[in-house]
This record gives sequence, C-alpha cells and structure tokens, in this order.
Amino acid sequence: PTTKQWYQRRVHGESLGDIQNVNIEPLWIISLSFIPVSSDDTGSSQVRLQVYRVNVDDVGTSTHDLFALNPHKSVPVLVDSNLVITESSSAITYLINQYSPSQLYPLCAKKKSQIDQRLQFNIGRFYMALNECIQPIYMGETSTIETEKLDELKEVLMWINQMTVGGYVLDNSMTIADIAFLSTMSTLEACNIVSFYPYKNI
Repeated sequence: PTTKQWYQRRVHGESLGDIQNVNIEPLWIISLSFIPVSSDDTGSSQVRLQVYRVNVDDVGTSTHDLFALNPHKSVPVLVDSNLVITESSSAITYLINQYSPSQLYPLCAKKKSQIDQRLQFNIGRFYMALNECIQPIYMGETSTIETEKLDELKEVLMWINQMTVGGYVLDNSMTIADIAFLSTMSTLEACNIVSFYPYKNI
C-alpha cells in the first residue's frame, strides 16, 4: 500500500499482517553520499550523487556500515569525503554553502538567520507536532489522534499560513526552508488528518 493507504488502514483498525512482508513506503528513506567532481564555466561546483536506500526498521538502521557513520541509527546521512552529517537541515545548509551559494541560502547573515529560524521551526515545531499525532497510530498503539495533539498541529499550521503569505516560507522567493518544509508538509498531506481549507496560503 501507499503511505496514505497504509496510514488510513491503521486508523480504521485494519490489520496489515506481518509488517516485514509488506512493502510500506515509510520503511524506506534515502541516505546520501556526495562526491565533488568539478566546476563548470559559471564557477558552480558539479556534484556526483550516490544514493543508498536504507530500510529504517531496526534491522536496516543497525547495519555495521550505517552504525559506523551514525551511532544514533537515524537517516538521512550525508557523507562528503571525510565529513559525515546526520541531520537533514545541516546537510542542506552545508551543501549550499560548500558547492553553490545562492539565494536559496544567501551570504547575507541577516537573511541566513531568518532561513535558519524557519529550518528550526520545521524540525522543532512542525515535524514534532505532526509526529505526535501520527506516531502512536503507525506504531499500532492506537487508532485515534488525541484532540489536544491535533489542535497543536492546527496551531502550527496557522503560523505556517502566516509565514507563507508571500507565497514561500520566507518572503517571496524560494529558499532551502521551502525544501525542508516540503518533506513535512507532503507527509501531512498523505496522512490526510487535517483539512487545508482554512490555510489559504499553504
């Protein structure tokens, strides 16, 4: 089943049988390795990307190779030469700073601080509020979402709606914050636990 179908079946209390034998999208995520190749005529670095798929159940994240890179057993993991980064927001900012400085994450310290704030909001408030709602369901602990937790998620969405009045997470141009928010927002949309109707800017 797809992510949305799997989640909705869990909500309705339907058994999926042996979960190890079911091809469920949330069990897979990308672990990244970037290898710099050369610079083009514009001075921008060209980067060759090697992608390794990791099963994020207890077996997949406990493999020797992944554990050696990240003892916390989490993904994604970015490897660039001898540098290892195990947090997605840090990986995004590093890649832009190292290989392609642009308006996605500009050199201006003030602008960067605003983007950083959005990145922290995504992981510290948005993702956390969403996870509080859905984790007990996909772990099989319950089939309902607590009203208080759902209200907290809706409050976060109200703030995001205010942030995106200019069409993007910050002002009127795309930054890496939009890319970070996209992952959380698409997960929320797939779970279909709230209506986006009240949030006209999202």
